[in-house]
Amino acid sequence: FEIIHLKTSRKLQRRYHFALIRLIARNFEEGKGGTSEAEIVSRLHLSSYQVRMLLNELLECKILAASGGEDGDAVYLPALPPAQLTPFQVFRILDAAGDDIGDDHMDVMLANIDAHCQEIAAAAENSGGNRPLKDL
Repeated sequence: FEIIHLKTSRKLQRRYHFALIRLIARNFEEGKGGTSEAEIVSRLHLSSYQVRMLLNELLECKILAASGGEDGDAVYLPALPPAQLTPFQVFRILDAAGDDIGDDHMDVMLANIDAHCQEIAAAAENSGGNRPLKDL
């Protein structure tokens, strides 16, 4: 049960990562500049704590960058060009950051799954449907 919960949580977390990146990339592309934590909380209907956790992960992976806003609070910008930021690129960056599960048997099973996912991702990345995340 714990493993299923862990996978569900990670899957949901990835969806929020993508939603957050899409919001920030769109705001940037529309000339609105950086996106504040308050706007992210409001638009994604998450708590400040959840948003900070997601932002920290994306900052650590260098998908996002933080800058000082007009009122002194941080605003968030894409660290990579939004027009070139695709879902597969984000997935690979987040995937490379890794998940610490700690179970050797689970690590072997996940390595097999990861190899299969990488094959699928490579095929999808080379397909015509790999559009910038901001356009989805």
